[in-house]
Amino acid sequence: MIREGFDSRGFSIETGKKHDKEGYDEYGYDIYNRNREGRNLAGFDRNGLDKDGNDVNGFNIAGIHKITKTKFDERGYDQDRFDAEGYNIHKFDRNGIHKYTKTKYNEKGVDCEGYDERGFRVRGKRIHKETGTLFNKEGYDAEGYNEKGFNADGINRRNFNEEGINLITKTKFDTDGYDIDFYDEEGYHKDTNFSREGIHRETGTFYSPTGLDVDGYNNQGEDAQGNIRKVDNKTLYPYAIQLVNYYLDSSYLSYKEMYKYEESITEDRFKFLLYIIKEENPEKYKEIEEGLDKKRSARFAKYINGLKKTIKHIENGIETPNGDIRNYEYFDLLLETNSDISSFEENIKKAKNYGIVVSRYVYKFINKCVNRNKIPVNDTQALNNKVIYIVNGVEVEVTRQQKLDTLNYMKEHSLPKESGIYSSLLRNYVKGNICYNTELNDMFKENSETPLQSKKK
Repeated sequence: MIREGFDSRGFSIETGKKHDKEGYDEYGYDIYNRNREGRNLAGFDRNGLDKDGNDVNGFNIAGIHKITKTKFDERGYDQDRFDAEGYNIHKFDRNGIHKYTKTKYNEKGVDCEGYDERGFRVRGKRIHKETGTLFNKEGYDAEGYNEKGFNADGINRRNFNEEGINLITKTKFDTDGYDIDFYDEEGYHKDTNFSREGIHRETGTFYSPTGLDVDGYNNQGEDAQGNIRKVDNKTLYPYAIQLVNYYLDSSYLSYKEMYKYEESITEDRFKFLLYIIKEENPEKYKEIEEGLDKKRSARFAKYINGLKKTIKHIENGIETPNGDIRNYEYFDLLLETNSDISSFEENIKKAKNYGIVVSRYVYKFINKCVNRNKIPVNDTQALNNKVIYIVNGVEVEVTRQQKLDTLNYMKEHSLPKESGIYSSLLRNYVKGNICYNTELNDMFKENSETPLQSKKK
C-alpha cells in the first residue's frame, strides 16, 4: 500500500526522492530499513528483540523461551544454543571441546568455528583462521599450494616443476600437449589461440578473426563493448612492475638480451616503463635501481671473466676430446664470444684498464686472425677438391662427408663462409680435435674449471 505523499513510482512528492523529509520511504522505513519504532523488516529492534521482547530464537532477555517457558527451546537448546549437557548442535561445548573426540576437533577434523586442523575454513572460501586470507603463514593454501601455484616440493597442480618440466612426460609439455602456461608446442595458448608475442594462430596477425587482439581490443583501441583502451601511466604501471621484476629475477644480465630471446620490445620501450615506475612510485623505483645496479655489476664481471677466459684459451690452448691440447683458432673466438676479431681487439686494448695482463701470444693471435684467409668458400669446389692431412704420421684423404659436415656446421653456427675458417675447422675435425656433435661452449666451460699447463710456443 502506497503511503500518502508518495507517487506511483514510490518517490516522495516533497523531496522527489525515495525518502521523505523525515527520512522514510513509501513503506515507512529509513535507509537502514528500520521503521519509526526502530524495528527492521523482520520486526526486531536494535537490541535484536521483537515487540514481545524475544530474540530471533524466541528467548527473552532473562533467557526464558516464549513457548517452553524454560531455559530450553523445543529442540532442547538454550539461548546460547547449548543443550542441557552443555553441547551445541555440532556437539562442541562452550570451551570448544567435542563431545565424542574430547578434542577441539570433531570426527571429521573440524573445530567449533568450522576450521580444520590446519586452520582452513572447510565451507565456502577456504580462508585461514590466522591470516584471514586463502594462505597460511607459510604461504600455502588449503590444498598446499602457494600464490604461484606450487607446493612445498615445487610442483604445481598440473605436475609441472618450477623449471616448467612436467613430471609425467619429462618434457615441457603435459599429456595434453600444453606447457606450464597452457601454450602448445606451436606456441599458441590453449584458450585464446594467441602466441606469447600476441600473434593469432589462424590469422597470423595481432588480431583474431573477430578483429580483436590478445587483450580484447581492435585496431582502433576499442573492446567489444566500445570501451577505449587505457594507456595512462596508472594503467601501465602494473605491467611495468611485472616486466621489470621478471627481468630482475631472471638469469639475463641485460634486458636487451632478454627481449632478444623472449619478446619483441625495444630498448626505448623498456626505458619508458622504467620512467613510468619512477613517476608513479619513486620508492619502488629506488629498489629497482638497486637491482639494475646488481645486473650491471654482474654483467661487467661476466665481461671481465669472459675476457680472461678467452686470453687463457689463446695462451694455453683447448683440450681435445682425446685429451690432447690444440691451438685456439679464430672459429673458437667466434663461437665463444659471439664477436669478431675487431671487437676482441678493442676489448684487449681496454684490458689493461681493468688490471688484466695480456701476453705477446694474444697479440700474435690477433695479428693472425686479422690477416687470415678471407676468400669466400665455394661449396661445389670445396666438396670436389682433394684434401690430404697428416694424421698420426699417416696421410689421410678427407672424405666428401667430412667436408659436407664442416660446411653444414658453419651454416648452423652462422660462421663466416671464409676459406680460412673452413680449412681450420676441417683440419681439426679430421684430426679428431673437435666433434661437431659436442657443444663447444661446454668444452670451454670444462677447460675454464681446470687451468691448463702453458704450452710451449
